[in-house]
Amino acid sequence: MKNLSKFIMLSSAFVGAQIITAPAMAQIAEPSGTYHGNVDVQKGLAFSCVIGLNVNSTSDTVSVSLNSGSPFCAFLSFSGNPYSYSFNSTTGQFIVHNVYVNTITSGDCAGDISATWNGTQFTIDATLPPVNDDQECSIEGTATAP
Repeated sequence: MKNLSKFIMLSSAFVGAQIITAPAMAQIAEPSGTYHGNVDVQKGLAFSCVIGLNVNSTSDTVSVSLNSGSPFCAFLSFSGNPYSYSFNSTTGQFIVHNVYVNTITSGDCAGDISATWNGTQFTIDATLPPVNDDQECSIEGTATAP
């Protein structure tokens, strides 16, 4: 019985030590400022554009724009800027909420833009549902501070 008691005490001490010394999850600092990068945008037609993100971490809002790249990027726009966003400092998940995109083709798109922030760069991989037709929009690429 004494041996069983010693075994339980030693096991408890070992497990307790593991819990106490477990490393904390690293936190990723919330982005704030202006970011630009190349993205591929598609809704039937595919274009390469430059995305602009102006993140205001004080008000939890972000303004989104598409510029240059293909001349057709001028026909794509975001209505309703700025948008609210949510950020998870453990995973880096950054979501721009309730975006509305005016597209060059009929139908437009609306929904959330999902991205991952690693502390220096956004990786954008988003699919937005169509508003008036059956063709979704996709935005894929990266954005960093200039």
